[in-house]
Amino acid sequence: MGDWLRVFWGFFWRGLIYILAITIVAGLAGALIGAAIAVVAKVFGASVPSGLVLQVVGGSIGLVVSVFGFTVYLRWLLRARFGSLRFALIRTHAPAVAAGIPSKGAA
Repeated sequence: MGDWLRVFWGFFWRGLIYILAITIVAGLAGALIGAAIAVVAKVFGASVPSGLVLQVVGGSIGLVVSVFGFTVYLRWLLRARFGSLRFALIRTHAPAVAAGIPSKGAA
């Protein structure tokens, strides 16, 4: 198998696992926290539109779980071996230049 195919396959199956794990964890966390909020609201007799609570709680949980999961995914990719290849972060002394933005010394 070619090196590019190993890299593609490595990203692909790890990406699938990442997507499934994030979906399951975020769904379970959202369901549990949403149910807890609903019980507390019912006990105190609060009248909160359920759609608003669902959006706020679901969005917040989704953001937290996704950011955490993405950092785990990136670390996983950096530790992974793709045949005889692996990804590495390499420090360079050259200045980083954004596409289309001239450097300080350019006229």
